[in-house]
Amino acid sequence: MASSGLDKVAVTVDGEAAGDGAEVSIAALGDRSCDCEHVVELLVVDRAGNASGIRRLTARIDAQHPTAEVPRRPTVERGGTAWITFRVRDAKPCAPTAQAAMKIYDSRRLARSLPWRNCAIGSWETRSFSCRLAPGAYSVRVVARAGAENATVGAAEGTRFVRP
Repeated sequence: MASSGLDKVAVTVDGEAAGDGAEVSIAALGDRSCDCEHVVELLVVDRAGNASGIRRLTARIDAQHPTAEVPRRPTVERGGTAWITFRVRDAKPCAPTAQAAMKIYDSRRLARSLPWRNCAIGSWETRSFSCRLAPGAYSVRVVARAGAENATVGAAEGTRFVRP
């Protein structure tokens, strides 16, 4: 009785042959043309000709960070509700959502941080918080990260919170 053993591993990426081995690489090109989801399929055949079922997995490449845009500088009275509008964009999104957090700074330090929340790529979002900050000028920074957790910052500098 002959030992079956491994004969070959056939690999396809996005339906195209990518090799007959256990290793496959997908280029993350500088022009970002490979950014997105890729379907990798594996078929294993032993020496006796028995084939496994096709194993399918998804690989995501996202080499470019998202950008965050904050178009307006809100003004709010102490104790009032601040509304901050922003949009997160990704050059070639691999997923329809990203995450955004807000950081509010006075001239010297981080004064308040709002937690990470999901947001739709390309859509305007509005977040609010109750303003308990001392009167003065603050800057609001929206920090965005995509699924690969590559992050960037969009800022509305000089946002003012004024006395009641």
